Amino acid sequence: LKLSEIVMALLKFAFTLVKVCALMFVELVVFPLCCGWWLDVCSLGLRGTTFVGRRAALAAAPVTSGFLLWLAGMLFMFYFAGVVTTARSVLRPGVFWFLVDPQDPKFHPIREIVQRSMLAHLRRVCMSAVLYGCLVLLVVLVPIKLCLLLPGFLPLHYDVGAFFAVPADLLFMHIVLPFISPSLPEAGADKVIEGC
Repeated sequence: LKLSEIVMALLKFAFTLVKVCALMFVELVVFPLCCGWWLDVCSLGLRGTTFVGRRAALAAAPVTSGFLLWLAGMLFMFYFAGVVTTARSVLRPGVFWFLVDPQDPKFHPIREIVQRSMLAHLRRVCMSAVLYGCLVLLVVLVPIKLCLLLPGFLPLHYDVGAFFAVPADLLFMHIVLPFISPSLPEAGADKVIEGC
């Protein structure tokens, strides 16, 4: 082997290592942090805070605020992945063709990072940002605006009269459901969802 071939192989390895580390940093740190920040911005009306107040809290404790934003974004992404996994088990294959299936035996994330170009990865990150951004708008901001525009809309209360001081749905969840759940088949929830 020539010295130039060894140098080229080392440079290629170094570039691949930097690419993998950079993309993992973006996926595991930057993206959840941005998602948590977007969740925080969209939920400002819920807590009665303002953007100026949130910025002051960030300036007063940047590490704690940054960690809490990252944690909120990571939890949101984790629960969204769980919802997608549950929906994939119920819906027909191919419905979520645009989302990567981590349970696919052919899916190898590190190999994909190494083999695909940076442009393809940037395109995927941008698509994920648009997807999560729209999801936060739909799941967080729209219900908050509905609650502010229509007071009393949420939470839903069932008027069962003066006899019960506890909501009927809470009684059902704590008293009736534990008795009937052992008699349900294991895939009972999937069948109920399929029927809807």
